[in-house]
Amino acid sequence: MPRSVRAASGSILPLIAMPEDAESYSALPAASNDDNLQGVTATESPDVQPEESTEHEESKKQQRRYYWTMALLNLLETGAAAGVSKFTPLFLAARGLDVAQVGVVLAVAQVCRFLGGLVFGRVADKTGRFRGVLLWTNFVSVALALATTSLVAPWRGLQGWVRVVVLALLTDGYALFTSPSGTLIDAIAVVAQTSGGASYGSLRLWAAIGWGLAAVGMGAGVDRYGFSAVFIAYAIGTGLSSALVVACFENPTKPSRTDDTAAPSLASVFLVAPVPLYFLNFFVHGCLAAFVESYLLLFVATEWPSTPNWFLGLLIMIAAVFEIPVFLYASRVIDRVGVRPCLVGAQLLFALRCAAYAALARYAKSTHGYLLFVLLEPSHALTFAMMWSAAVSKS
Repeated sequence: MPRSVRAASGSILPLIAMPEDAESYSALPAASNDDNLQGVTATESPDVQPEESTEHEESKKQQRRYYWTMALLNLLETGAAAGVSKFTPLFLAARGLDVAQVGVVLAVAQVCRFLGGLVFGRVADKTGRFRGVLLWTNFVSVALALATTSLVAPWRGLQGWVRVVVLALLTDGYALFTSPSGTLIDAIAVVAQTSGGASYGSLRLWAAIGWGLAAVGMGAGVDRYGFSAVFIAYAIGTGLSSALVVACFENPTKPSRTDDTAAPSLASVFLVAPVPLYFLNFFVHGCLAAFVESYLLLFVATEWPSTPNWFLGLLIMIAAVFEIPVFLYASRVIDRVGVRPCLVGAQLLFALRCAAYAALARYAKSTHGYLLFVLLEPSHALTFAMMWSAAVSKS
């Protein structure tokens, strides 16, 4: 059953049900644990042989190389997607779509991201070819991004819903084929965490750095060169990240089991009573958060038409900068206060953040009212980065 706490007023406040609340819940086996490590340490000879010392140093160097490879991959892949992700609503509005039509296109895009992550992630798990899946989907997404530039513009000359459908096919197709990049990189990052001793947050913060730096450049590029700059920059960044994958990345291997017990099936884990509620919570929150994040720049540009695109990029950079320390220290916070308080706190703060956006639209009517968003965007660090880190820690 989901746990609850009693508020000062006497009412019962439900908290998020966690998988471990179920009596029959059993976690997926980890590759190693502290007891195993302690046992190995206790049986090691105090006299370290030169060969062992050399192997240890080589292992450390390999771990450092793997960490920085993953850091650079996070920076390039996420930075490349920053502009397309944030400026797509503005791009669609500039192509003549009204708010309702933009909403339909973005709604389908969210479904494509959800389904694409499941399908391509499953293919990578089944085949073990993480690198191949990532490279193939990157290639298709780059082709769709370049087709969206003014150099191709297949919607040119079309009117009405035909124009909307063509733009939707490009936008939603792009969403489908970019969906596995974050999923696969996160999976690889978790492997890097266990093999290299680095925390997930310390790898993920490089994605935040790439997102913030790219967003400012994208905003200035749109002001100067138009929306084509966003898609061309995506193609360049994704090309560089794909080259890095080819040169430095190897498919992660499944950890070998140290006992003869069979791993529990996914059904035995995910069908335990609290687990569906746990994932339903993230599904609903993810859908709502995705719409807020997708519409934010369009919301600002619509309510305050004089907002320059470089300022919209600045808002993204502010949010990304404040993500960095959260990702860096998230594991310590989670260890100290627990996953549940981090998730509940992040979601409550997200609700307050949305209420503040609505209040600005109602009361900040001046021409430069958009400047007040600078005060709200730092909260994105907790509503996104802390929630993301806490959720991954339970995966």
